[in-house]
Amino acid sequence: MHYKTLIVDDERLARKELRTLLRAHEVVDVVGEASSTKEAIAFMNQTPPDVVFLDIHMPGETGFDLIHRVSTQPQYIFVTAYDVHAVKAFDMEAIDYLLKPVRPDRLSQAISRLKPINASDNLKTSEPRADRIYLSDRGQMYLVLLDDIQHISGANDYSEVMSMTHGSILDTRTLGMWESLLPTDRFVRIHRSTIVNLDQVDRIVRDAKSTYLIYLKDRAMQPLKMSRRYAARLKDQFSLNAL
Repeated sequence: MHYKTLIVDDERLARKELRTLLRAHEVVDVVGEASSTKEAIAFMNQTPPDVVFLDIHMPGETGFDLIHRVSTQPQYIFVTAYDVHAVKAFDMEAIDYLLKPVRPDRLSQAISRLKPINASDNLKTSEPRADRIYLSDRGQMYLVLLDDIQHISGANDYSEVMSMTHGSILDTRTLGMWESLLPTDRFVRIHRSTIVNLDQVDRIVRDAKSTYLIYLKDRAMQPLKMSRRYAARLKDQFSLNAL
């Protein structure tokens, strides 16, 4: 299998360096280069690539703009000098996110993640994969299974994701963004500042003050408070007459 590959970067030396590194990978067939989003779109309309190595910061439009403007659906590997856009890149189902200067071992890892060509038709989406999602916390990237998420709490313009494997992860998404990303049959909002994974709930208790407390299966965790407003929503959604 050979992947028809396009390199998009406004720096000529960066394109040359990446092309040189790619020569070590027989599955990659570099069929073109582009120095701007405009050039890349014109090329992709004539010769749809299987893989695009894409810079983000370029004169005029960004690499993200390119993804929104093309009708073809290749696999994208971002190559950039900045790590601040990693979450957005993975939300757009990027195969990988490489930082300049590109290390040969990281390039090999990225290429190993490429999907078979006949499986790449439906890659263009802003939704996360059905079973996992990428999180970024202070320069560290985590690939977290949705089943591993216990709950998510709002933290100003960020959110704190509590993972059974990784512990607390501070992510750049807001709770509103999480609500639009996560499957609603498994993740529900129980408070204006909290989303919980129903698969992690052990029991729901209503105390003498009519306050709802949600106890998770992790016995070490303190119970989460559920407001009456969201308790009513949960009751309607899942026909929980006991609430």
